[in-house]
Amino acid sequence: MLAVSKSKKEEMLEFIKSVFTLLNQKEIKYLIVESAAQLLFEKNVIPSDLDIWVRYRNHNINKFEELLKNNELVSEFKSGIIIRVIGRPYSIDFHPKLDGLNSDKIRPSKENGTG
Repeated sequence: MLAVSKSKKEEMLEFIKSVFTLLNQKEIKYLIVESAAQLLFEKNVIPSDLDIWVRYRNHNINKFEELLKNNELVSEFKSGIIIRVIGRPYSIDFHPKLDGLNSDKIRPSKENGTG
């Protein structure tokens, strides 16, 4: 019996789900942004990486720091620099801020209780 290979879309959706699971387990507040967000809303786009905005609040950054366990990356993030975690099959870009986003107006998702 031949194994059926996954489409790039299915592969990316599985990757996003695994990252969701990890961030939710750590109770990190985040948003999926850019083309990965479009994919989740069933747009016909296949992202080359995963972009995540992490809410910049002390308690949330502390949880994020525990997850990364890399002082250099955390320091760059805290200074406002987007950090890239090289991964397989995709890399993840963590954004400390997004132009035009007012994070005080973001409410938790009714679906999973996180924001």
